[in-house]
Amino acid sequence: MSLDIGHGERIGLVGENGSGKTTLCKHMNGLLSPTEGSILVDGADISKARTPEIAPKVGYLFQNPDHQIFCSSVLDEVSFGLRNIGLSKEEVSLRAAKYMDQLGIGPLSNEPPLALSLGERRLVSVASALAMEQELMILDEPVAWLDARQARLVAKAIGEAGRSGRTVIIITHNMKLVAELTDRMIVMSQGRVVFDGKTRELVSDPAAMSRACLASPPVAQLARRLSQVLEMKRPVASNEDLIGELMAARQGGGGAGVR
Repeated sequence: MSLDIGHGERIGLVGENGSGKTTLCKHMNGLLSPTEGSILVDGADISKARTPEIAPKVGYLFQNPDHQIFCSSVLDEVSFGLRNIGLSKEEVSLRAAKYMDQLGIGPLSNEPPLALSLGERRLVSVASALAMEQELMILDEPVAWLDARQARLVAKAIGEAGRSGRTVIIITHNMKLVAELTDRMIVMSQGRVVFDGKTRELVSDPAAMSRACLASPPVAQLARRLSQVLEMKRPVASNEDLIGELMAARQGGGGAGVR
């Protein structure tokens, strides 16, 4: 495998179970070391770096929140990493509060995380990961076990992280999330990259999605049906894309017209 990821990219890493997505990403933060070849972050070989050198640069959200949580309170959990990278007490307090409030878990700050529901534990783990504000953020199934409201909060927080210039890699089977939050999609199968290109182009191509064993998000399926009566000038992957195309059709008077 040979793969380059640029600073500030927003990437969806997808593929069937066992394709190698999580294994690949665990090489990016030093949890695993390659038996041959190398993983470089900012030009430095991760396999030769020490944990204190990696932690401030590369963040990782585990697929299972219980593999990440170990502190006695939600506040301690979100603050743990921040204290260990040398932030002042004031900085730790402000940043922890920011992300807990953003994800709606501020009122739970004194609760023991392992006494919370699985969805709430997922929110705690996401807040802990995002609060570190590393340059590279790897998120493994960030909206798993969340209800619709909680998933929207997490998606909004991830979107803000991406727009701030951080590099975000989302490992997921949720095509709606990928379509909304990423610009580039990497599809893996049996340990190899089988597609690497623009998210919009892949999710709007049903044949390519089928070959990758993926299902197009509902908005892309709707856009394909609408394209039979409207002239769509670009592929549609998200609600924003569809609204833009409908507005363009209305203003341009093309297709069947939109009211």
